[in-house]
Amino acid sequence: MRVVVSGKLTVFSLYGALAVTFALLVGCGSQPNPPPTPDPRIDQLQRVVEEIAVTVDRVSRQVALLDQTPIATPTPAATLTPTASPTPGPSLAEIQALIDSSINAAIADIPTSTPFPTLTPGLSLRQVENIVEATVTAAIAEIPTPLPTTTPVPVPTPINLPALIAIVSQVSGPATTVVDGAVTLRVEPGQPLAGRDISFILEDLKPWQRVKIEFVDPRSEPAEWITENEANFAKVDGLPVTERTLFADESGRLEWLRIATQDVEGVWSVRITLDARTVTVNYPITQLQLPLQQFEDIGVQFRRYQGFISNVFYSADVPSSLTVDLQAHLAWLVDELEEILGIRSGQIPDIYLVGSRSALDKVSEAIGVDLGFEAGYFMPGGQHQGIYMRADSLRTEVQRTLTHEYIHLVLDEKAGNTSLPAWLNEGLASYYEYQLGLRSERPDASRLVMHVSTDRAKSAALSGGTLPLNALESRASWNSRSDEDEIQLQYAEAHMAVRFLIDTFGPDVPMGVVEKIVEGLSLPDALLEITGQSYAEFQDGFFEWLKNWEDPQRAEVRAYVNTLNGIMDSQDAISERRAKDLNSQLPLFQRITPRSVLVADAQALLSSMNSTSPPSAMIEVHEDALAYLETFVNWLTLELEYAQTSIDARRVQANDMIPEINARESTLRRSINTAAFIYQLDDP
Repeated sequence: MRVVVSGKLTVFSLYGALAVTFALLVGCGSQPNPPPTPDPRIDQLQRVVEEIAVTVDRVSRQVALLDQTPIATPTPAATLTPTASPTPGPSLAEIQALIDSSINAAIADIPTSTPFPTLTPGLSLRQVENIVEATVTAAIAEIPTPLPTTTPVPVPTPINLPALIAIVSQVSGPATTVVDGAVTLRVEPGQPLAGRDISFILEDLKPWQRVKIEFVDPRSEPAEWITENEANFAKVDGLPVTERTLFADESGRLEWLRIATQDVEGVWSVRITLDARTVTVNYPITQLQLPLQQFEDIGVQFRRYQGFISNVFYSADVPSSLTVDLQAHLAWLVDELEEILGIRSGQIPDIYLVGSRSALDKVSEAIGVDLGFEAGYFMPGGQHQGIYMRADSLRTEVQRTLTHEYIHLVLDEKAGNTSLPAWLNEGLASYYEYQLGLRSERPDASRLVMHVSTDRAKSAALSGGTLPLNALESRASWNSRSDEDEIQLQYAEAHMAVRFLIDTFGPDVPMGVVEKIVEGLSLPDALLEITGQSYAEFQDGFFEWLKNWEDPQRAEVRAYVNTLNGIMDSQDAISERRAKDLNSQLPLFQRITPRSVLVADAQALLSSMNSTSPPSAMIEVHEDALAYLETFVNWLTLELEYAQTSIDARRVQANDMIPEINARESTLRRSINTAAFIYQLDDP
């Protein structure tokens, strides 16, 4: 079963665009036990599929990702906004010229009206559909006839090319609009679908330009920002964060991602503020139109989508795109789990999706399930067997729920009529839910939740508040717990107990224990035979291991971030000393010595950064830190040269670097905050 915590940060990701989904379809649609004699018609059909995939690739670009901070933290008090070096007093002639140019510029900037641009569409739906239909027709025409006669092979779910064409025809290219002067906004896709993320790209901005972004929903209400790692920003004064300030890069380009998993259909807007001027761009979100299929009432009304590897039943409050995207995830999941554990389910389960807890209550009551705290569960038999789950979380969370429940399905088939201990069953589902999440498109979304879980178990061990493992064996006892802290702790302990088995005895040991239980041994006897330890020895060893456990990658990131924070603290001190120098009113020649010291200290920080080796997870942050410190050194050097030579061009060059200094520092600090949040570095 899968549990959701009230108030917990939810995280999730889009599992690929239609092109990726489509490329997986044929390989995932085969039955679990392949026939001994391959059917040549499958190869012909696969060539047709590949032809369509090529066309899809031409008209649907992958959504680009950005790495942003998940916490709206204020700039530390020690961090000062760089102040420009003052300009020497101008002559009367220079003052007159300045006044004249300012007046002319002001007149030229008077706007004639406030623009509210609308999107210029890319390829029309009809154009895309014509391209796809022409490609499919040509590919089908190349299939030789008659096909060789072979023994018919049953296929669980046939590939429905007309239905596929109908879906692909809704894929749209980007849409572009002029925002301000030469600045353009590109939206990908130009016709967004409910439940899928949207990429926004501003081009032809000034290098390092500051831009404020805000989204507005169809009710004209500001929409909450979700980070690219699928976490909510920390709330400010109890209110959600709805605005973000971002910076263009050195080429004047700014790209960001709208995590639109929960964005409803309707006309949305993005407000863009450039130099105190705000422009609003509207964009419509529509539902993916799936082929009309039958309805079924199971407490709530479901619409059936005949997918490429299984059926998906979804209620009206679930985005239809999710039914297609989860097919790709399920296909990937089946193969990955077979590779890791060497087992594959004998059936590809149907999936039942609802958009709320109340809807899951109604469905569960209709099929006779006593629903507790679960966000999802596997129904092993009956008329409506399959995986039932809520789909009102962000995408990665929904994927993890499906992963968790599919693992239960595999274990249920493996165990047959044998009941597995709850902590072993749930521990395996939780452990591989996280491990497979780390292999997915947005691993940090799963990494965050995994560290929250591990920290909960470790804190309990350190405080003596763990639950005895024998109290976590009974499924009835497991399901009966109602205290939220105990519910979360039992999952966390089960997850870490399986991790202890793997880390201490080997990756095959948990499934080895399962196999011994299936053969008829009790849990204590199975543990003794596989690990050589009694149940009591195993539990004592587990709790002692848990007190001292640390994720190796997390330890590396923690050490690196501590070093980087120390360097940034020293940089803050240099900035404070620079500010005092600017306010000192001393003649330039008396500032040469203090400014020389500032440059030397900044160069020492850069050398320290160069000598620091980042872990693989922090390489990009490390490169940003080096680029920032190099820019910081160059900036201070120009100010020193101005003091040494009184050449005003040096002062102008230094002041012109301030937008870059601000942009690089802001981006770097956000990256540091992101790492601290994802890896939960403030926790045990």
